[in-house]
Amino acid sequence: MVFDMKFLLRSLTLSCLTILITVSALSGVVSLAYVEKLPTPRESDLLGLKVIELTNPIQNEVIKWFGIINEVSVLATVPKDGYYSLFLNNSGEHVGTHVDAPVHFYYDGLFVNELPLDILYGVAVVVDARKYISHPNDTITMNELMDWERTVGVEIPKGSIVLIYTGWANYWGLYTSWDQYWSIARGWPGLSPDAARYLVSKGIVGVGVDTLSIDPAPAMNFPAHYILTEANIYIIENINTNLEKLANNAVFLLLAPMKTKYGSAGPGLELLAIYDPNADIRLNLLLANMIKTSLDQAEKYDLAFTVENGMPAWFTIWRGFKTLGTPKEMISTYAAYYGFLTMNEHIGTHMDAPAHFAVGVWRIDEIPLDRFWGRAVIMDMRPYVRHPNYSITVEDIKSWEGKTGIRISRDDIVLIYTGWARYWGTYKTWDEYWNAIGKGFPGLSPEAAEYLVSKGIKGIALDTLSVDPPTQAVDFPAHKILVNANIWIGENYNLAVLPRRDTTAFILSLPAMIVKEGSGAPARPILIYNFNLESIVNQYKALKNLMFNADNVKESSVSTTTTKSLLNSNVILALSLVLAFTTILYISTHRKSKYLN
Repeated sequence: MVFDMKFLLRSLTLSCLTILITVSALSGVVSLAYVEKLPTPRESDLLGLKVIELTNPIQNEVIKWFGIINEVSVLATVPKDGYYSLFLNNSGEHVGTHVDAPVHFYYDGLFVNELPLDILYGVAVVVDARKYISHPNDTITMNELMDWERTVGVEIPKGSIVLIYTGWANYWGLYTSWDQYWSIARGWPGLSPDAARYLVSKGIVGVGVDTLSIDPAPAMNFPAHYILTEANIYIIENINTNLEKLANNAVFLLLAPMKTKYGSAGPGLELLAIYDPNADIRLNLLLANMIKTSLDQAEKYDLAFTVENGMPAWFTIWRGFKTLGTPKEMISTYAAYYGFLTMNEHIGTHMDAPAHFAVGVWRIDEIPLDRFWGRAVIMDMRPYVRHPNYSITVEDIKSWEGKTGIRISRDDIVLIYTGWARYWGTYKTWDEYWNAIGKGFPGLSPEAAEYLVSKGIKGIALDTLSVDPPTQAVDFPAHKILVNANIWIGENYNLAVLPRRDTTAFILSLPAMIVKEGSGAPARPILIYNFNLESIVNQYKALKNLMFNADNVKESSVSTTTTKSLLNSNVILALSLVLAFTTILYISTHRKSKYLN
């Protein structure tokens, strides 16, 4: 009898292992899939909510379209050269987590720099599609999307972004070759043509997936791409493993694509999701709609200059973007339009990570997420700038504080407007630009940098090529003082577009192209007047408590399922509009929060 029991146990164990292996093969579960497990993406607390990063950064030895990235190199290091920088050599735009602009497959579609600001954020629903995937190259169909809607009890909202979770993000890692990746992943799932058409009919603005392509691996004629892009819907690909935490839920989504003129994509896309980890899809739809409605009604300004050939860079003119033809020519020849970038991380509107001039401090993918947003102090320093190479002093800053009544405080992000943004444009030579700007540009004195460090600021940005004027461009003292305090530095911010300065506002300044262990990144800063994020979150929490109490009261006569089903998408939108109105009223009378200008 003992022998029989052991035999039975061994048989059961083998059966279980066989089932697990089979399920793994069918569902994309990864075991020992790659050489190195990549770090967990960043997360941050936001007034009791969560902000999580959905980005896979650009780095060597990760996969790209039927290949492995090897275009990243180290340009300089602090011990050897006095500064640190990485370099991308002829890198495709569709690498890392990236967003396909509609022009990628539709020659009349929008370029990446033409994507409207109000569709780069919004309500997103996360479809857990794993149960619909029976083999690695399976398609998710229209009927399966409709089944998902019935299962979660929520329809895909008009104007939303749909994220498809397949589990294939688990295959993201370091590989020696494409063949190694393919032997493990065996392909990837995607959308069927009827599913793509269904999403178009729902009026969505974007769709994302945790695979290399929205089309499954066998679909080399790219039907889903064509259907979606012809409706001017953007496509996010290679979303990271954090998507699993959001399965069958809703979030407020933020995209920060690099603003490349004639670009087909935003590579290394910074993609953030805001959500309540202790709430279901209906409550998170409410939260996301509240944030979106308030942002829609707020006064917003994109502070990023367009990245384009001919723009000034550090003592040169940048010409690092190329394509193989026009969108129409390339789509007819190659089925898709795409470009290539040769660049360091410090071009156009960009952010210097602290590691740009120091060691033992944050690199761009290590900066805590909550350092990228907060109260912006907008300082118009033009009256203090006496000549093109002027260094703004401590006395100048204190004088500005005295005249405006605004005190720079801990966790502020300081924006210094010198007027040099007016010189931004395209030039044939560096000399042409240099002569146009008066052979110099203003910046901060070392003492002014020390003063701002003492204030405890998070970041600082100017509308010039550098926080150090050319007269300080040997030792870069202002840079070094700031970065050694783990303060990020923004340069070439388009502060000229702002209608009001010498005031405060809310800023969200995200890196726009994340390279692993980078010294900086092109940036996509958005400045928002009269936006109170703390008030929105507090109102959401109050509503959540109110609804929870109402559910408890009704529990004796109505099932929990029935009660929750009463809160459909239309009710959520109506509540959001009411709350947006009350938020505006709140803003008009309360202006002291660190999340308010």
